[in-house]
Amino acid sequence: MFEFVKKLIFGVGVTLSPVAELEIQDGSLIQNTVSISLVDGLDKLEILQESEKILDQEDKGYTAKLYEILRTKQDPFVVLDIGAEVGNFCLLAKYFPASKWYAVESKAEKLSLLKRNIELNRLFQVDCFKQAVLKESEEFAYLPKCSDESGLVEQNERILAQEVDAVSVDQFCQDQKIEHVDFIKIKAAGSELKILLGANQCLTKQRPLIFVDLSHYHAKQYGFTIKEIKKVLKRCGYKTRSLGIRRWVFMPQDHILGLSLQESTSKESAL
Repeated sequence: MFEFVKKLIFGVGVTLSPVAELEIQDGSLIQNTVSISLVDGLDKLEILQESEKILDQEDKGYTAKLYEILRTKQDPFVVLDIGAEVGNFCLLAKYFPASKWYAVESKAEKLSLLKRNIELNRLFQVDCFKQAVLKESEEFAYLPKCSDESGLVEQNERILAQEVDAVSVDQFCQDQKIEHVDFIKIKAAGSELKILLGANQCLTKQRPLIFVDLSHYHAKQYGFTIKEIKKVLKRCGYKTRSLGIRRWVFMPQDHILGLSLQESTSKESAL
C-alpha cells in the first residue's frame, strides 16, 4: 500500500529519502527535501529545498574549518550560535550527538526553516530562539522588513522595521541556566561589536572560542571598525587567528588549538 501511495503522489521511479517516507507514514505534511553535505566525507543531511543554497563554495570551506575546530573539543560541549540563519553552522550538531546547541535567529522566516531542518535531522540537542543579541537586554531590536537584508536598522529607520526581542549574551546564558559555553559563533552583519560588549561575563569567566564573520562594509555602516572588536577581545585576554577572508577565530591567550591557523596579516590587522 505504501509503495502505491509513493507512486500516486510522486510518480513511478521516484526514490524518497527515509525522512520523506517517515513523514508520509506519520501522516504529516510532505515537504520537498534535498540531501546536502556540510563537510565532504561526512554523512549527508536532509534539509528543506528552500534551504538548498545553505552553503556556497566559500561558506562550505569555512564550515569545514569550524568542524575541525569543534573536533578538538571532546564531546560533550556547548555551542551558542548567534545568527543561526537556516542552520549553516548548527546543523553540524549531527556529528556531535552529545553536544548542546543554542541557535538564536531574529528573522522569523529563517527561524521557521531552521526549526524544520533541525526536525528533519532529529537534532534534539539543538534549541532555537527568536531573539536579537545586543549589548544590553532591551525590550526590542529593530530589523529590516525585507527578509533578504541582514543586521539591525538605525534609529531613524525604525518606522520601517519589525520589532524583535533583544537580549545580551550574559543575560541569555543566565536565562537559559547555561553554566559554561565552549564555542560562540557570530554572524550578525553589523551588530558584532554590540554582541561582544554584552558578553563580558561569558568571555572573562567561561573563555569560549569565538567564530566571527566580519565585514569591513558592515562595520563602517554601523559606525565601528574591526580593529575595535579586536581591542575589546584583547582586553578580555583573547588572541586572533584568521580562518580566511572575513572569517576569524578568537581564542584565549593560553589556548592551544592544535590546528595550523594563520596569524592576522598586517593588512587584516589594519581593518
